[in-house]
Amino acid sequence: VIDIAQAAECSVGSFYRRFKDKETLFFALQAYMHERARENIQRFFDAAEAEDAPLAEIFERLMANTIRSVRGIAGYYRALYEMSLRGHAVWPLMRELEAYQGDRIAGLAMARGAAGSRAEIATRAQFITRVVNGQINSVVLYGAGPYDWDDPDFPRELARLVVEHLGLTDLSARHAEP
Repeated sequence: VIDIAQAAECSVGSFYRRFKDKETLFFALQAYMHERARENIQRFFDAAEAEDAPLAEIFERLMANTIRSVRGIAGYYRALYEMSLRGHAVWPLMRELEAYQGDRIAGLAMARGAAGSRAEIATRAQFITRVVNGQINSVVLYGAGPYDWDDPDFPRELARLVVEHLGLTDLSARHAEP
């Protein structure tokens, strides 16, 4: 707590007036990070270039953004795992983000002519989002295997997994219909 207070340029007493303990601080940070991540997902899918770029390119950019984000806050992800191992319910907010991203992916896929219901595609997209996020976390936190976080093939391979898992191979190379 002393280190946290020093980094925040406040007193230890000020810290404890605001937060009961480090865990309370962590959960406040998690709520903040959740909101920022949701805004970033929304901004990504609302961007104009997402409307007409090939799906494989869009997903590669999404994977590269995710890798960069996780790399920048690797300590936060370590803390998530640590808090989880201590029995704290840290994953519901992460699952909500996966569901939101899955729904946004489904909307994009449906707009490009993907077959199936939006709910079905969203569930599959949520699943593949969890799979690729697990791989990203593993590489960033524990090291390469077979790709390192800065290997340009890493986001490309993750994007390929998304495209193939969602059955969008035929749609990924062409642009949106006018």
